[in-house]
Amino acid sequence: MGKNKKPVVSIIVPCFNQGKYILETLESVSKQTFTNFECIVVNDGSTDDSLVKMKSFCEDDTRFHYIDKFNEGVSVARNTAIRQSQGKYILPLDADDMIAETYLEKTVAYIEEHPEVKVVCTNTRLFGAKNTDYDLPEYSYNRIICRNVLVCTALYRRKDFDKTPGYNPMMVKGLEDWDFWLTFLNEEDIVHRIDEYLFFYRMKYESRNRNSFKSYARIRRQIWENHKDIYANHFFNPVESDEYQTLINSKEYKIGKKLSPILNMRWCYYLIGFFKRNGRKSPYRQ
Repeated sequence: MGKNKKPVVSIIVPCFNQGKYILETLESVSKQTFTNFECIVVNDGSTDDSLVKMKSFCEDDTRFHYIDKFNEGVSVARNTAIRQSQGKYILPLDADDMIAETYLEKTVAYIEEHPEVKVVCTNTRLFGAKNTDYDLPEYSYNRIICRNVLVCTALYRRKDFDKTPGYNPMMVKGLEDWDFWLTFLNEEDIVHRIDEYLFFYRMKYESRNRNSFKSYARIRRQIWENHKDIYANHFFNPVESDEYQTLINSKEYKIGKKLSPILNMRWCYYLIGFFKRNGRKSPYRQ
């Protein structure tokens, strides 16, 4: 990258105690065939050797920079880095995940050729504790209201981010990416998924999102509260929605009902109350 040439892409890597994996993540970025990028790594108050490792890596490659700050959560870390970034496009990447060598080449080419597209992602492969393809449903606005069908690592324009308040600092227990997509995307926006497995999501037993499953109903409630206007306007009666029927028949929903019937009952009562307060039909009433 030339001395005064701005990067096309800013890759944003928040890191909290990921010293075991951070170098693998940064190496996957450094091997990109598309080289006009910057990578901003945020040490979010780590207490392990994450900072030492990222500092060493950044010293060896001038495209990489690090920010050292006290712990405020992944949303604040992403927002901090994005607001200091220079790229035309933003790519969030967690500090334990990886991207294939052609990830930037393929996604940047597509979004440049299709200005009508707001977000570009790729197929996802799970690795680590579980190794398999992650077959998310195709994106639609109605689907993303019901469940998160878009991974965090997806390419979008910085100018579109600047029209939003950013990632929600209150979403500290997980699902902050889903909350962001609900803020970022409108019903008419186009999301394109490249049909290649170029993003690799690490599965760990101690995963933050696995732990958040215990409080899933509470986090879902927070998302509904954050986006009342969306749910009030788009879900007059979700029972009649194909996406809603897909949700309640999904494996994840059925497992959740078996593992946590009390939480699900509370969630049902909450939704009934939500729709009553907003003058809509309850999604649990035919």
